[in-house]
Formats: sequence, structure tokens, C-alpha cells
Amino acid sequence: MTRNHRRKKETRAFAAATGKTYLDAANSLNKLKAAEVPLATTLHDSLVAEFRAAGWPVIADQFPMGGRLWIYAGPATVNIGREVSAAVQRNLTGDEHPDDPNAFDLGSPLEIIVTAPRMYNYSDELQRVVGFEPREVSTNQPFTEIVTEINSLISEARHRDQSDIPERATCDICGDRYPSDGLFEARDMLDSRLEVCPCCIFDADIDLDPALLAYDLDFAATESVAAPAGWAAAQVLLGCLGGADLLGWLKQQWKERSPGWRVPEEWWADSLQTWIWLPPAAQRPIALADLGCGASLNAIIAAVGRSFPELQSTCRVSFMESVRDELVSDSYGDFDGDSGPAEYREMYRMAGVAFERLWPAAVAFTVAMATQVAERPRDHSPRARLQRPLFQAEHWDRSMSSGLNVCDVESVLEHCIPKVREALYPDRQPRRP
Repeated sequence: MTRNHRRKKETRAFAAATGKTYLDAANSLNKLKAAEVPLATTLHDSLVAEFRAAGWPVIADQFPMGGRLWIYAGPATVNIGREVSAAVQRNLTGDEHPDDPNAFDLGSPLEIIVTAPRMYNYSDELQRVVGFEPREVSTNQPFTEIVTEINSLISEARHRDQSDIPERATCDICGDRYPSDGLFEARDMLDSRLEVCPCCIFDADIDLDPALLAYDLDFAATESVAAPAGWAAAQVLLGCLGGADLLGWLKQQWKERSPGWRVPEEWWADSLQTWIWLPPAAQRPIALADLGCGASLNAIIAAVGRSFPELQSTCRVSFMESVRDELVSDSYGDFDGDSGPAEYREMYRMAGVAFERLWPAAVAFTVAMATQVAERPRDHSPRARLQRPLFQAEHWDRSMSSGLNVCDVESVLEHCIPKVREALYPDRQPRRP
């Protein structure tokens, strides 16, 4: 039943995209391959595989739009189609498949067009487009080189935008300077308006609005390639707190607040698919040396695990020991996690649940904040250097129930971030304040 599974999947996708029957689609593909015609589908699928192998979070759209196939890889949009004249382009309805011989001359060459960020954004401050406008990437090179070229385009655009955008704003909590778009609006407990950075968004003085924070994070990730790297860590933490139901909850919240609000991005369904910016190659830890200018959190955690296979389990053991010791000090006798009052056993169990949920956030904060400090080599607050707790909020759970104890959230991050940092950056431990 599984023979030629890939061929059958390709045929079904081609049939769905072109409106042909399965048999007609199979015949068309056979003829194209027999004639050795370069297929957009083959290029599309090969690039998707190459991006994933490089550690990029990828969404592959199998259905054509504008006569082209689309890939959303990290902060970039990649589209694949055929070179056509303006006259042919005007006659297209938009949903034609680039491999359909009834719509295109299949003898015409394929082309790859790349843009970043995902959404077009003209900056009045820069007097130019943020990131880079549509750029053609040669198809006459190995797939690995295509991904490498796209990585370089994005890395150069990020460096250029960060260099050109002045830091005229100040975080109202820590005092660090940022570009004005690098701070998010928040409210304190007295309902006063604040502009805060990714290091302070979970501060105890912030009356956090998770739905609004997620909305701002989506804008930062899709409309800029120069956003402070730390915001990706805040995105991961919010995703860890929200759990599996976060995407649905955000859709409902945004719809209720304003029908004109955009739809939440796909990464809210899985925090491990969050794009994390990485430091320049010379400042990157050895564990992450094989990755590009950024990667999915999933790829970063995997890379850390390969270099330090015992790190997560060692952190978990030491964290659970600290929880047990704290419960022993509060109890009427010995407590080993398996025996003792039912209330204490449940607290111990939930601490373990918190560790598993929040380990990705500990890795994300360590890597993202190291990137932010490396990209902005100036004086930083103790929080930016990971010397002070990043998470002190007590109010985020009011509207978004995580099922976790706030104290456990704080404890996991405070316990794990220093250990991950020590493993990744042994020669760059934070200075004492």
C-alpha cells in the first residue's frame, strides 16, 4: 500500500492544483518527466526539504497563488514560478499551476523570488523598504547554495536595518535604549502607559495582556527583520504558558476585540517553530555553529542536545531536588517526592510539569538574549545580561489559564537559564552587578 507513496502524493497535489483528474495528472507528470522538463513542484519540494535540513521553520503551500508556488521559511517568503511575458501574465487568473502546460510554456525557465520580511513594510524613518524588496535567486546552483544565498540576504538586511535605525527610545523599566519600534506598549498596575523591552515585558509591575502581546509579536516578526532578538524569547514563553490551546484562544480574543485584526500566525500552534535570531558567526557558540542567521527553536534545542546530551536531564534533576528541599523545609518531616502529604506530592508533580513545559523557554531566552547583546554591543541592564530574573509577573494568568503555578514558572527559568548559558557560553559568564 505504501509503494510509490511519494509519487502518488505528488500526483494528488498536482491534480488538486490543476483541476485535473488523478489519471490525467499522472499522465501529464509522466510526459513532463519523460521530456526532462524542470518542474516547479520538484524545485519547491526540494527547497522545502533543504530549508528544514538547515533548521528553518517552514510552511509549504502546495496550492498555487499568482501562478506560483510559495514557501514561508523563517522571516522570508520564497515563491517559485516561470518566467513569462507581461502579456501572458495579464491573462492569468492567478490559480494556475506553474507546471500546467495549458497555462505556461514549460520550456520557459523557472525562477525563485525572495522577500523578507514576510509583509511589505515601507519605513518613513529609513525612507526605504524594510528588509529587501523582491530579489531573484539563481536556480542554476545546488539547493544547499540557494538556501545559503537566502540566508546571506536576510543576514545582510538585518545588519543593515539595525545599523540604520537610530535608538531613540528608552525602556521605561530598565532604561536600555532601543529603536522606537523595538519597544511594545504595556500598562502598569495603575493603568499608566509604558514602553517596555523584551527583558521587562514579564515584570511584576506590568499588567500583562497576553492577547495584545501576541498581536504585537506577530507584527514584529512579520514586518521587520531588525526587531530585537529578545522578542522571540518572549514569544516562546507566551507559547509555553498558553499551551496547545493558545492558537484557538488567540483567534477568539482577536476576533472579539476587533474584526479587523489579523489572524494569528501559525507558530502559536507550536512554540518550537518560533524563529530565533542567532549572533553573528564569530560570536556564535560552537553548538550552534552549523546553523545560519537564525533557526527554529526546535533546531536550536536539537543542536544544544547534540553538544550537551545530559544538559536537560541534569537541569531537571537539580531543579526537582531544589523543589523537594523546599517542600521538606515546609513540611513536618521527610519528603522524597513519592511519600508525604498528598498536597505536597501534587506540588512536586506540578513542578515537574512546569519544567517540561518551560525548558524550551529557558533555551530560547538564553540564546535570544545572547544574540541581542551581541548585536547591540553597548551597556545593557542586568536583565539583558541575564543577571536578574526575566519573569516576575503575577498577572498574566488572569485571562489565559496556563495550569501552571506562577512560582514554578519563575523557579524553572531562574534555575535553568544560568545553566544553559554556562554550557553554551563558558567563557562569557555575566559579570556581577
